[in-house]
Amino acid sequence: MIHADSISGKVFWRGEFLLGTLYRKGNSLSFSEEPEMKVERTVIPAFFNAHTHLGDSFVMEEPVGTLPEVVGPGGFKQRMLESAEEATLLRSMATAFSHMLRTGTFGFADFRESGVRGISLIRKALRRNMQAIILGRPSSGDESLEHVISMCDGLALSAISDVDPALLDASRDACRRMGKLFAIHFNEDRREDLELLLSLEPDFIVHGIQCTKDEMKRLADAGIPVAITPRSNIFYGKRPDYSAFLDSGVTLMLGTDNAMVSEPDMFSEMDFLYRYQRGLHRIGPEKIISMATWNAYTLLGSEPRAFIVFMGDESAYDIVTRGRMRSFETFSIP
Repeated sequence: MIHADSISGKVFWRGEFLLGTLYRKGNSLSFSEEPEMKVERTVIPAFFNAHTHLGDSFVMEEPVGTLPEVVGPGGFKQRMLESAEEATLLRSMATAFSHMLRTGTFGFADFRESGVRGISLIRKALRRNMQAIILGRPSSGDESLEHVISMCDGLALSAISDVDPALLDASRDACRRMGKLFAIHFNEDRREDLELLLSLEPDFIVHGIQCTKDEMKRLADAGIPVAITPRSNIFYGKRPDYSAFLDSGVTLMLGTDNAMVSEPDMFSEMDFLYRYQRGLHRIGPEKIISMATWNAYTLLGSEPRAFIVFMGDESAYDIVTRGRMRSFETFSIP
């Protein structure tokens, strides 16, 4: 990661690789396309994992069954979470954070189950140097929306068809009133009501893989970004063509979803998406890296706090030891 005020090389700057120098002054970043020196170095922003469920990282048993049977209300994951001891949850989340930092992820958006307890637990386990967006949800009628929202960065509800419409409206209104984010799972396992979704005006949605091209265009027109989780989708037997989102103008972000199914490793997620799409409709590596970096930071009105530097013999990052690289090599060739 960068620990200097400037660094030169092949820099991934706001969606494309450019030769030049990256400057940092306080929390502000700038870039000049005129390199100050000849350096064999590739620089990309630290990753932002746009969709995680880190609370289930303790699960060691294989999650067998359909998607609703595994992660739906009353399903396998919920039963495992309800029976888990606090020490087990804290230890597994701390391990997940260590893995994320080792693999270049400095920020993430976690969808928390278990209400106030779930929010408190992840805050206890959290590493200080990570950019965490913690999105909660009430676990019972005893927890008010306002109380849950006050403890985190907003709400992230289950599938839109699993939630009472009155609670959807109340959740959206409370988030807007308190200046917090509102996100929701949509069109993952079955087709859901797009009109209802659009009326909620979420800050972003997760999945959307059952959308038609016309519906994707409407998401784009409404300015609603979508966080996709390719490895998780494939695990549950889904085979979407993610290029359709891009063709429709939708802004995509990348996430790893449930830690019990896919470890929170953005290199693995990017590599999988790149290889999977080559057999359907290719998505260029720059677009995939954007999904894992700038697209998410832009949504959050933030900038990366760290950058990953790939060098030659004096590599600052152990995963890749080449110098100036082709764009797809940054995540696809170790």
